[in-house]
Amino acid sequence: MPTTEKTGDLARIYARWGLLLKGFREKRGLTQTQFAKQLGVSRQAVSQWEMGDCAPNDAKRIEIADLLGIPVDALFHWGLTPSEKDVA
Repeated sequence: MPTTEKTGDLARIYARWGLLLKGFREKRGLTQTQFAKQLGVSRQAVSQWEMGDCAPNDAKRIEIADLLGIPVDALFHWGLTPSEKDVA
């Protein structure tokens, strides 16, 4: 699965995005393994995304948003933080 690898300032952006993703996933009560299985990726891929090692491509982010029941914008505006209204 294609991912975007971090370089320079992207490391901070990926780390923030990873925390965002983890927050949304945890609000849905999904483990990394459950989440990965539903997305058709490995648990290690989810872990790498959440640790900020890399990020999923745009198509996968759309799939993630659909699975989590959140607006697609929430996964493209990387400055957002998970909140109850975002994941309710």
